[in-house]
Order: sequence, then C-alpha cells, then structure tokens
Amino acid sequence: MDEETCYVKQGGRLCGLDIRVDCVESGSMNDELVGRLEKLEAHMAHLEHQVEQLNGVIVEQDKLLGQLKKQVQRQASTMESIELERIKGTNAKPPHH
Repeated sequence: MDEETCYVKQGGRLCGLDIRVDCVESGSMNDELVGRLEKLEAHMAHLEHQVEQLNGVIVEQDKLLGQLKKQVQRQASTMESIELERIKGTNAKPPHH
C-alpha cells in the first residue's frame, strides 16, 4: 500500500493547529483515523465545556471579590471614625477653655 501524508481539518483549524496524520488507502486505517478524530473532537468538546464552566466561576468570584472589597472599605472607614471619636473623647480640654 502507498502511504501519503495529509492534513485532517474539522471546520478549518482544530485548536489553531493542523493535525498531521498518515493516510493509507486501506479502509481499516481510515476507520482508525475517523475513530481517532471523533475521539479528539469529543475530548475537545468536553474541554470547551469545562472552560465555559470555569469562566462562569471566575465571573462569579469577581463579583464576590468586588462586594467584599466594598465591605472592607466601609468597615475601615467605620473603624477610622470610631477611633477618631475615641481619641477626641480621651483628650481632656485644658481648664481655661
């Protein structure tokens, strides 16, 4: 059997890369290549789904982080105000005032 080199593409480029395979005129080899390609496509679909899920987690965590930052800023401001009031209350005014 003669062997030739070809490139298999699914909808253009797969993950930005060409997948290089050896093409043989044999039906069993083509079946093997089809099976390998289907396995790669299934794996890629699974990875794309995981990326989408992780992106959703990142978006939610970013929202939560923003809320927590605002909360910490409010608490810091409140603590500063309380400390200033405490300092004012402990500083006795001289008797001539």
